[in-house]
Amino acid sequence: KISARDMKSTDTKQQVHTIMSTWLPLAVAVLSMVCQQLPSPADIGVERSKNLMCPQTKNFDTLPTHTQALLDSFEACSSDENQPQIALISKMIPFSKSQMPENRAKPLTEEELAVRRAAARERHQERMLGNEGAIQLTEEQIKSLEIAEEEKVKPEKEIEFIAF
Repeated sequence: KISARDMKSTDTKQQVHTIMSTWLPLAVAVLSMVCQQLPSPADIGVERSKNLMCPQTKNFDTLPTHTQALLDSFEACSSDENQPQIALISKMIPFSKSQMPENRAKPLTEEELAVRRAAARERHQERMLGNEGAIQLTEEQIKSLEIAEEEKVKPEKEIEFIAF
């Protein structure tokens, strides 16, 4: 059911999107078609298994022996716990490490916000008094800066790969 508000939208693209997503949700449609149309992994055959396990630029016989030994398990497509677990990676996308979720900026706590506010007020006061020159640091502040610089670790790689 589509709400009257959605149908009154002046954006025709939005209206079509609403109708189509209500009529047939894309995720469900794609998954059901994949299940219905793609052959079972157990029915793909020896040659196709070799093609999936080996890049097109290489011959299957040139792969390491332990990789060639996985062909039987790949063809059997068994869910037995004693069989090796095989995952096929069909695409890899490079992107910067800074875009990884664990490297995103985390929200500041109330205490951190209070410290930053106080520091900003001090800088503002110094500017108002005309002391725009260098700031005098205490020994403790200098040591904490040196420790912070030592703790910085350069990332080994700037690019990560996501496979799916």
